[in-house]
Amino acid sequence: QMVRRVDQRKHPIWINEAAQSDMKFIREYLDDIDITGCDIYPIHESNGESHHVPAAVGDYAERFQRIGRGKPVWMVLQGFSWHLITPKDERLVAYPSFAETRLMAYDAIAHGAKGILYWGTAYLPKESPFRESLFAMTSELNALQPFLTAKEQANVRVLLTESLKAKEQASVRISLQDSNGQPLESSQGVRPIARQAGNEWLIALVNEDDRSHMGVEITGLAQLAGETLEQLYGSEIVTIKHGGFVTRLKPYEAKVFATSRKWESSRREGRDFR
Repeated sequence: QMVRRVDQRKHPIWINEAAQSDMKFIREYLDDIDITGCDIYPIHESNGESHHVPAAVGDYAERFQRIGRGKPVWMVLQGFSWHLITPKDERLVAYPSFAETRLMAYDAIAHGAKGILYWGTAYLPKESPFRESLFAMTSELNALQPFLTAKEQANVRVLLTESLKAKEQASVRISLQDSNGQPLESSQGVRPIARQAGNEWLIALVNEDDRSHMGVEITGLAQLAGETLEQLYGSEIVTIKHGGFVTRLKPYEAKVFATSRKWESSRREGRDFR
């Protein structure tokens, strides 16, 4: 109440939580703020163990969607290596690769995040290749703003198996036709992002699994029949036939398709950071 009383410009109030903060406590103040969300930094190495699970970002974005009762969710993502902020010898050098940074950003968006921020850059060495990779990522997102601020296409669905009922309800959907006949039970699968800005379209796919999916079918795109989609920052080109297209995804890979390459950022430095 005090903040709202003294803030002449009426800024929205955002409170960032830890990823595993107590839901009961958050709900106590939720009605009095405008934006919720959490920080999550899943890339680290210690004691000979490597922890690289970028898709955890989507899990926690989803958690705060459920907690937030419709309030916008902002996700604070990893802009550092844990060894910079923990005692010596406790954590090893482990920056997110550009591919991991990209996966985490699109995974957050695919799970409904309305804002993305990066924390920890104050600890980075002045000349840091990782900093350049963050600039490359934020530049990519900036170029896509007309899509990212547009509404998600209605009834975007993720299907692990085909269903006639789901076909009738969904307009844009994914099914995984893996070569072993069906996805493994432990799979999280592939999350889609489908956005329209004017006459232009964006279709992004996020593989949340640590294994490849060789038969990712996107359907429900009958309105784009005959249109060609190009993979941004890649070489794949697909044509919409029979209401969709098929592609493949590597483990923890994000692919972004658009109706034009004009949605690419000209910034390329940092995209090869490993």
